[in-house]
Amino acid sequence: MASFQPNPNKETEIWIEKPISDDLGFRIWHLLFFCFSGVILLVILICCCIKIRVPRTKQEIEADYQRKKIAVKFREKLKLIQNQEMDAMDLKRALEIIQEDLRNEHQNIDEQYLGKNRTCDKIGEKGHTMTELVAHEK
Repeated sequence: MASFQPNPNKETEIWIEKPISDDLGFRIWHLLFFCFSGVILLVILICCCIKIRVPRTKQEIEADYQRKKIAVKFREKLKLIQNQEMDAMDLKRALEIIQEDLRNEHQNIDEQYLGKNRTCDKIGEKGHTMTELVAHEK
């Protein structure tokens, strides 16, 4: 029959079975269990409250970085739209405006690096613009 009272033969008892104190009746392994359970509970609570996520792959890290860059540029472009236009603005129209600005920027880059109406010979074909080559290299 099991008993919570300490063994009367204390000399032969292993260290983990020794009582913490005679008054409480708890043994050392009880205290270790309670401490370990408390630490595990704290770790679980902290992990549930704080969103900790480590990206799994290099591609995921790069994709997250690109998404953040695009979102920042999108917010900057939206700030440039006049307040009068924002009353009748929907997401589709905002996207069209931003795409138009992007096309203009790409044309400026092409003209700056290649000169007006010049194209680049690369990949064995003629007719590639600088922005197409940059997009192809990515």
